Amino acid sequence: MSPREQDLMERYIYAVVRRLPRAMREETGNELRELIGDMLDADPEAGMEGVLRQLGDPAEFARRYSPPGQYLIGPEYFENYKWLLKIVLLCAAVPVFLVSAASGAAESWPDGYYQALARGITGGIIDAVSAALSGFGAVTLLFAAAERYERLAGKKKSWTPADLKEKPAGPGKFSAAPPSWHPASLSPVPDKNARISRGDSIVSIVFIVIFCALLIFVPDLFFLLVSREGVEGNWMLADQTARIPLFNLAQWGRILPVFVFSLGIGLADEILRLVKGCYCRAVLVSNILCAAAQIALSVWLLKFLPLFNPDLPEQLAEANAALGDAAWLPNWNTDIVTSGLLAFIVLLTLLEVGTTIYKTARYAPKG
Repeated sequence: MSPREQDLMERYIYAVVRRLPRAMREETGNELRELIGDMLDADPEAGMEGVLRQLGDPAEFARRYSPPGQYLIGPEYFENYKWLLKIVLLCAAVPVFLVSAASGAAESWPDGYYQALARGITGGIIDAVSAALSGFGAVTLLFAAAERYERLAGKKKSWTPADLKEKPAGPGKFSAAPPSWHPASLSPVPDKNARISRGDSIVSIVFIVIFCALLIFVPDLFFLLVSREGVEGNWMLADQTARIPLFNLAQWGRILPVFVFSLGIGLADEILRLVKGCYCRAVLVSNILCAAAQIALSVWLLKFLPLFNPDLPEQLAEANAALGDAAWLPNWNTDIVTSGLLAFIVLLTLLEVGTTIYKTARYAPKG
């Protein structure tokens, strides 16, 4: 087997096993190498390209390990979908339950211990279920859109590997796959530097899901805690503290959709990176488009919407006056804060886009 044939075989095997559950990949890869070697020995005149054409589209070949039939999310994406859905549900439900239960219990505490506990747990469960359903819907919608795109792009064929056994082409030969697929379409095995860290994608997705869930269900969690009369020992006394809301909750109905839309764009981009697994043209285009949209939404959110509590400067000034010599709270200037946040967001976004462009140009598979 020549080096070119070896490379072509490894490309095909990689294209098949990457669509399978992790536990099956090594064994399936070994079986495929043995199968391809046997086919090549049985029909040496066909060559490696002829053998791979007989095996057919890798995506279709992988279906022999999955139940046939119609589906919302097919085998190419289902393993990543199932794995990511577990993370999203956990990250959406658990923090929301804990925060909502604690907040509900604290508000109902004057009514009695058992009443506060019951209301806190009940409210926490309701909010956690709502957060989990929202996360489920978002992830399912994104993966279903990817599956739909694959179908519209014509990458889903009616041929299945079962035809290899049902329609032999002759002694020592195998029936050919549909002519629309050719081994030349196989992508090369990506360089290690081109592969996107699954751990980085997980961290980003977890952060986005938790932050979005908290913004939707417990926006009053974001506040500044200040002491009216200082501290006693290492603990602030409950009757000496004040919670100053950070966001403008009176206008939250206008602000929240922009927040959620921006975070949803980031979630879609991270899911695409996770599914693709390496830097490529699709990841590059998605990253550039999502970055442009997020910068535009950040400008709208920080400069055109009343994001922050309008009474925050006065409330912080009152807290500083109450603290006297122990004053430590900075003066709040909304314009300076929003401009600084916007500059920070733009800088981080451009750095990420630059990194994607560089790694795609240098390391992305060329085949």
